[in-house]
Amino acid sequence: MKWRPGRFVLKANRRVLLFAGVFVAALVIVLVSLPSQQLRNTPELSIIKERGVLRVGVRTDMPGFAQDGQGFEIDLATRFAQYLLPDAPASSAVEFVTVDARTLGAHIDNGDADVVLALAPKDFSSSYVYSRAYYEDACRFLCVAGKESLPLSQARVGTLQVSPLSSRLSSRLKSEPAYVGEQIQFASYPDMLYALVSGQIDAALMPGAYVSRYLDSSFTVRSEEFGTLEYALMCGTDAPALAGLFDLFLDQCEDDGTLESLMKTYSLGG
Repeated sequence: MKWRPGRFVLKANRRVLLFAGVFVAALVIVLVSLPSQQLRNTPELSIIKERGVLRVGVRTDMPGFAQDGQGFEIDLATRFAQYLLPDAPASSAVEFVTVDARTLGAHIDNGDADVVLALAPKDFSSSYVYSRAYYEDACRFLCVAGKESLPLSQARVGTLQVSPLSSRLSSRLKSEPAYVGEQIQFASYPDMLYALVSGQIDAALMPGAYVSRYLDSSFTVRSEEFGTLEYALMCGTDAPALAGLFDLFLDQCEDDGTLESLMKTYSLGG
């Protein structure tokens, strides 16, 4: 067989290309995994690994999200704990700490909880670190059944004090004073709903999660929406790696369909 220089060069080039392809693939794997490796070597995760359990603040009163030990956020917390502690038994990798909207920050501050998954609005407080959003919630106006035809421009609208929706509506009224007739603030959702039933207000502006919690035959939901709220994992400023790791965990859950599957399981996001 006659030696052909061109054939030798072609084979050599193929080897070079094959080697280059393998090298680039390996490099991509290293670059993709590097953030995770760096975050997993942080002091905050070392403390959790040494303890052997991730302590997560969750609600116990939000249907679909966390109620009676079940819900979207309960499942997310359990899976995140297993993601952080793959060698720990699934049943013992997470410890749940009961929180509510008023106390979730306090439980992080006093060390009871490492992170909170409890309908925490993303970036609401500069005192904490947040992950990217794991759920987007449509905000709606709740009213007494049969009174949904009153124009918003004439309606007295209730909002919860010191809440994202209260601040957002106040800002909207500065630029568009006739958007609603009047904004009235309340200390709690039960207080606001009592005012709605008794006729003190005409509508209550609430996140969709709370609308689902309180909606019954006495109320109806108006057709108007008021933007959305993004819920995110919340942690202390001394443990920012936990938010970063949750972001990577969410990427994985989105890629393999877990996040969508969980939302369907609990009838969320529809």
